[in-house]
Amino acid sequence: MRLKKIRLAGFKSFVAETQVDLNAGFTAIVGPNGCGKTNILDAVRWVLGEKSARNLRGKSMDDVIFQGSALRKPAGMAEVELFFDNSSRLLGLDLEEIVVGRRIYLSSASEYLLNGKKTTRREIERIFMDTGVGKAAYSIMEQGRMAEILQASPEDRRLLFDEAAGIARFKAEKAETTQRLEDTNRNLERLSDIIKTRQQEIAHLETQAERTRKYLSLKGELDQADRELRYIKYLDLEERRLKVEARLQKLLGRREELQQELEQLEKDQAGREALLERSLEEFQERDREYHRDVSQINSLEQNIERARSDRESQLERLNALSQKKTDEERRLDAARKRHSSSLQLELNLSEEIRLATESLAHLQQAMDGLAGRIAAGEEQERKLRQEQQKLETEQEELVFELRSVTEQFLKDLQEKRSDLEQNEAERLGHREMILQGLADFDELLSRALADLKSEEWDRCAEKLRQPAVGTIRNHFLAIEELDLRFRSLFFEERGWLKRKAHLDERMEAIGNRRTALGRELLHIEESRRQDRLLLERDRKRSVEMELQLQDFKTRLQSSAELKADVERHVREVEEALSYFSEEIRRCLGDKDRLASEEELLFSSLSSAQARTEEQHTTLEQMRQTIEEIRTGILSLKETVRSKRSSMEELLPSISEQERRFEQIRMGLGALEEDLYNDFQSTVSELVELCRDQKLDPLQVENQYKRIKEEIRYLGAFNPLAIEELSRARELMAEIEKQKSDVEEARENILQLLRDIDVKSARIFSDTFTQIQENFSSVFQTLFGGGTASLSLTEPENLLSSGVEIMAQPPGKKNASISLLSGGEQNMTAIALMFAIYLVRPSPFCFLDEIDAPLDDQNVVRFLRMLQGFLDRSQFMVITHNKLTMSHADCIYGVTQEEAGVSKLVSVRMKEERPAMAG
Repeated sequence: MRLKKIRLAGFKSFVAETQVDLNAGFTAIVGPNGCGKTNILDAVRWVLGEKSARNLRGKSMDDVIFQGSALRKPAGMAEVELFFDNSSRLLGLDLEEIVVGRRIYLSSASEYLLNGKKTTRREIERIFMDTGVGKAAYSIMEQGRMAEILQASPEDRRLLFDEAAGIARFKAEKAETTQRLEDTNRNLERLSDIIKTRQQEIAHLETQAERTRKYLSLKGELDQADRELRYIKYLDLEERRLKVEARLQKLLGRREELQQELEQLEKDQAGREALLERSLEEFQERDREYHRDVSQINSLEQNIERARSDRESQLERLNALSQKKTDEERRLDAARKRHSSSLQLELNLSEEIRLATESLAHLQQAMDGLAGRIAAGEEQERKLRQEQQKLETEQEELVFELRSVTEQFLKDLQEKRSDLEQNEAERLGHREMILQGLADFDELLSRALADLKSEEWDRCAEKLRQPAVGTIRNHFLAIEELDLRFRSLFFEERGWLKRKAHLDERMEAIGNRRTALGRELLHIEESRRQDRLLLERDRKRSVEMELQLQDFKTRLQSSAELKADVERHVREVEEALSYFSEEIRRCLGDKDRLASEEELLFSSLSSAQARTEEQHTTLEQMRQTIEEIRTGILSLKETVRSKRSSMEELLPSISEQERRFEQIRMGLGALEEDLYNDFQSTVSELVELCRDQKLDPLQVENQYKRIKEEIRYLGAFNPLAIEELSRARELMAEIEKQKSDVEEARENILQLLRDIDVKSARIFSDTFTQIQENFSSVFQTLFGGGTASLSLTEPENLLSSGVEIMAQPPGKKNASISLLSGGEQNMTAIALMFAIYLVRPSPFCFLDEIDAPLDDQNVVRFLRMLQGFLDRSQFMVITHNKLTMSHADCIYGVTQEEAGVSKLVSVRMKEERPAMAG
């Protein structure tokens, strides 16, 4: 399994979507303090299920959402996703890639995502359980947490070892199994209570069932007596029904005769009423025509008066419209003059805008040139600073080399001290011999000169051939050889003075170059400052020109709007003129039309007056005919009323007989319904059952009352007791079977708990032994010696025992971890984490500035140890240490070009990682 990438959006200072691509190996995350490096680690911990806002350096979980900056609004949500390569199937899901995400909105609970689908935090933790990955596992090591590991209680420290041993899953399974055991015990208690209650219920039901059986026996006898009583009642009702039905048929026959006579009379009455209705309708129609003509006469008189008034109004309106048309013509002339002025203003403003746009484009080109010069200066400055950094590094190396040369020289001097002392003694001996030889040679030379003066040439030559001069020369040669041995340490090509002089020359050259670089940087900074001032000046001019251009455009828009208003006003005036002309023409036409209408109205009035006089005579004749028809109808109505009265006299008798018949019918129906409801039997079945019996109504009724009284003395009973008793016994058997199954399940759960404890204890014991051995070895490697060990606080209780740590660096005999220095505590914690890694490495690991308290030597040891794990784990290290950075395969830089907003820059190292020194 490998972590492929991290995607952040709106998380803390990473407001824009940011993607961190990770390869196998060693990735460094660097940047100044406060730039947001640790926010990447917080994002990983948050996705893996961190619930505490304090552990994420916030007050509430909403604090993980970007809070806004001076230039940016707050974000509405935060989202982080981790992309895993699961080709090894370590995560237990049959997927090549697994994406774990978490998302939160303001003032709402966060949601977890698994490959884009919503899931739960428990599911996320279950997937990563026993992999070494988790919000509190050893896949995340922080500077503060390293000390916490040592300062934690032995019981809290135990969690690391459970994760490393891979028994965290067993513990989670044991917790679930224990919960199941508690649920099973509660179920057993509940079933025992139910069984006890059911036993009491069955005893009570048995008593009720016996009473029910007695009731059922009496109920059978009572039902037989009840049927006999109902049969007697049926015979009585049937006899009464036949008598009432005969009387009712006779009354209905008489009513039918009266009904036929009444229908004939009503038919005659209806014919006369129809004739009356037609006559009335005709009379009303003629009356309406008469009143319509009268109304028309009144309307014509009013129309004649109105036409005369309208003709006078049209003359007045015609004069007013002529005046308004003259006024609108003057307004049209004025509007056309304003339109010409607005066109000229628009042309002037368009020219101003063109000139301003060209000036702004030239200024923008100048600004682009200045921005290019500034960028080139920054690039040159970057290269010079890189060279300066390189020179600093080279100067540090020269100082280190000079120190090494001097140390080597002192070491050589120390090694050759005895040789030099012996050489000095030999040189002093040779010096004495030279002085003595010179004294002897001086005496010999004096004697040779004396012989020379006496011209004793042979004897003089004899003296000069003495070996004294050769002896002196040999001693000089010996001294020179001794001096050469000593001078070689200083003056030869590999001598200290030569090497020092060479290093001094290189140091002086580097110093001169650094001075020159400093001057160049000052010159570049000054040039860039001048360019920035010019750029700022041009930007201000650009803003001013843009404002002026905007002003011109606004004025142009206002001019265009003014022109549009003027044009609209011209159109309105022209439309008004057209309207007034049309109205004047219409008024002239209306005046002529009204004169013609007035003549027509006078003609129509004469015709209407003649027609109304003729209609009045016809209406009087029709009124007399209608009165005659009404008299005939009243006579028929009197005859109908007499017949109806005779028929109504029969109705009480018919109603009485129908009421009695209905009562009897309802009695028979009720008898039949009760018979069916009580015995599921019909009347015909009852007659068939009792037809051959000679029944005494009084005797049957007395028997029925006696049985009824016995049932009453029997008291209350449960009619369903027998059935409920049977069901209760079946349910009791089922519950006893359930209890047996639950007891068997409880025993299986107890056996499972015992198996988990045995397996967990064995795995933990083996893992703890390996970590114990690894801890001692790794500690000695990191510290270059010393002793360290792990022990259990309760060796006899492997499943809950805490873990104690003992560490003694070389040369110390401390009795407590707390007596170690900060750096030693950090190194001890690192040794423990690497000891765990050797047993169960995590697929990836985040290290947050754990190298901060370490000196260079310990950093080198730490990196050497780290390299040993690169073939099995990914390491993401947040660091400020240059040694750590120099060994990274990839470096991500976190910056804040904009205050409060983090940005990521990546550098991938092309060459291989350098081999560790030492």
